[in-house]
Amino acid sequence: MVKDYNKNMGYVDYADMMKSYYEIDRKSHKWWHRIFFHFLDVAVTNSYILFKLKCQGRNIPLKDFRLAVVAGLVGIPTTSPRGKQKSFKNKTNNFKVRIPLEMRFANVAHIPKSCTIRRCHNCSTKENPKRSRWECSTCNVALCLTSEKNCFETFHQKQ
Repeated sequence: MVKDYNKNMGYVDYADMMKSYYEIDRKSHKWWHRIFFHFLDVAVTNSYILFKLKCQGRNIPLKDFRLAVVAGLVGIPTTSPRGKQKSFKNKTNNFKVRIPLEMRFANVAHIPKSCTIRRCHNCSTKENPKRSRWECSTCNVALCLTSEKNCFETFHQKQ
């Protein structure tokens, strides 16, 4: 019995080591959050170990396996048609909404109206956020409208 214990204890150490590489360690005031993330880590690590045992021909690093599990849970396709892995990084700014050109340059009244303070669609960047309390009544995007800067006008002009 002791021999079996010592023999299989190496697998527990291996699983703990694999879990520690990309561990989800989130501080939380709720005790059950930490327990949930611990068991999620254990489940993903165990599934990786089983995957390696079952599919010995496929050698996928643990990080890529974890990203594929996350993508599967979130619903993101993990491979492109050519089989290359897609980047998980979002290339666009999340706060900028795409406005169709037909609406943006339409010959309708683009009238500024007061709104809650939001980021300017035209000049605000992640590194240098600019805020405005004016939005276009047609496009519903916040745009700067001051004596120094008129993003409202430049946004609606064809370049």
